[in-house]
Formats: sequence, structure tokens, C-alpha cells
Amino acid sequence: MTRRGFLEWLVAALAAVGGLLALAGLLAYLRPGVEGSWGAVEVAKAAEVPEGQAISVPFKGSIVLVIHLGERFVALSGLCTHDGCLLRWDAEKGQIICPCDLGVFDIEGNVVSGLAGRPLPKLRVKRVGDRLLVAEP
Repeated sequence: MTRRGFLEWLVAALAAVGGLLALAGLLAYLRPGVEGSWGAVEVAKAAEVPEGQAISVPFKGSIVLVIHLGERFVALSGLCTHDGCLLRWDAEKGQIICPCDLGVFDIEGNVVSGLAGRPLPKLRVKRVGDRLLVAEP
């Protein structure tokens, strides 16, 4: 194979890969990800969140913390309002902790202590069968 032939092959291969990536992006955009009229997106199965525990899930380009509290689920932003650190749920204390600055939020997203000046944004969460749907307020 000549140098020119190799370069033509390489350009064709790169174009094919680029075309496939563009097609995948288009299909992902066109795929329905919205459930119902209130703009909710399925983020997890209810069985994935044991009672008293929480999981972090992606939601519209961000992270959401979904907490299972007995008969209800709570969904709050999973990023600290101080510096954007990933939050974690402390089941023993029933609080949301920021490991970066030791900030503490209550179950409603209100600041208990730490450097955060704003409460966590709360999202709507609904259980439909075994699916957990989250939507912006």
C-alpha cells in the first residue's frame, strides 16, 4: 500500500467513525426520554434504592440525589451549592453531607451548617410502578 493509499483509507475510516458518532447523537436526541405531560424522566428503579438509603443518578446534565424515606422518595440536587462538590447521604444522621467543606443539609435541602449560602434545589419525584420519575419543579 502506498502512502497516498494509506492516507485515503485513514481519511475514509475517520469519516465513517465521525458519521457513526453523529448518527448516534441524532438517534439519542430523537429517542423519547420524557414520560408524561409533566416532563419527568425515569432515573432509576425503586428497588435500586433501599429504604433509608440514597443513590446519585444523572439527570439532564447534572446529578440528582434520590433518597428513599419509608413511603416516599425525595429528590434533591446532588451538587453542593457552595462549590459544586458531589454530595452524599448520611443515613445514620438523616442528613446530606458535602465532603469538600463538611457542609450539612437537611432532608428538605436547607443548609444546616457549612459554607453553602443557598439550599439545595429540590426536584419533583414520583413512583410509577417500580420506576422513579424525576422532573424539575
